[in-house]
Amino acid sequence: MTQELALTPQQQGWLSLADYKQQVFKSLQQGELAVQATLANLPTATRENPAQLSTALATVQERLKTAKAQHMQNKDIRLAFTGMLKEKLIDPAMDFEKRSEVLIATASQHELCLRKIAEAIEQEAAEKRKEEQQLQAHIVNENYRIQTEYKNALNRWITDYYASQLRKKTPTPDLEDLAGILSEVKVPLPTTFQLRMVTKERAMEIYSSIQKPDLKAVLQSAIASLNERFSMYANDLQNAEAAAKAAEEAQQKAEADAKQSVELTTATNTLMAQAETTVVNAPHVKRNLKIVEENTQQWGVAVMGHFLRNLQTAAPKVRVKSWAKLNIGQMAEALAKIAGETGEVFTGLKMEEVEK
Repeated sequence: MTQELALTPQQQGWLSLADYKQQVFKSLQQGELAVQATLANLPTATRENPAQLSTALATVQERLKTAKAQHMQNKDIRLAFTGMLKEKLIDPAMDFEKRSEVLIATASQHELCLRKIAEAIEQEAAEKRKEEQQLQAHIVNENYRIQTEYKNALNRWITDYYASQLRKKTPTPDLEDLAGILSEVKVPLPTTFQLRMVTKERAMEIYSSIQKPDLKAVLQSAIASLNERFSMYANDLQNAEAAAKAAEEAQQKAEADAKQSVELTTATNTLMAQAETTVVNAPHVKRNLKIVEENTQQWGVAVMGHFLRNLQTAAPKVRVKSWAKLNIGQMAEALAKIAGETGEVFTGLKMEEVEK
């Protein structure tokens, strides 16, 4: 005696669905065959027999109408079946995914917020490091400028006094007295660096770590120059005006050379400080950025400095047919693409996000 296996309700349901599916597919097949039969052996006609053409046309139109009705009936049967599957099977199955997608979307927003916070913290730290680099460059530049200008001021006083004495043809003065007067020449004052993120305590640490110019040595060198200059005083008196003019011209040239040296050194140090790319190590939030244009020399120098510093990365992002026609605006566009992709911060350049 064969023992019948009891089916669970779920198994019985799948069997019922399979039976229903077979019935539906059988009906769909019958509907397809009906359309084929309706459209089989359609009558034809020619221009030469208008009466036959009229009859054939009416028959084709009628059978086409019937075939379309059969097709719509077939479609209704299919939609009833697939609609039931969607409502009873597909939609409930997708509900699991939809609930998970809501949780994932919420968690993704949370992760994005955390990444933005991390990036903001790292950017702030990077800006602070950059400001420290700028402060260091400022102090180095100021030290060089002060030393150079102090040296110029001392030598100018020597030259002016020497030329004046020659033209007056006065006796050789007491050099010790002149050295005392020379020591009273004022040392140029440093310009202020505006601190934004660096504390005063940290600024003092940076200041203390940089070697100061030896202004006493500059003064002693000027005094030695004074003594050497007046050692030729008796000879120069023989042609006082020419000697005075030559001394003044030499001093003017020396000051012009010194000014050019200060400008070149300052520009180099500043450019190097600006070109130090600040890399943000926090998880990056990719953005579509552009660099805010400023019609200033400092802005142009900053763009060129950063572009040259990052030439290997920036060059492929430049859209220009001829490098001879590359302009600062195109350099800025390339830097903005780098910043948007990597999160790098370019000091001296303001970024703004472009809404798509």
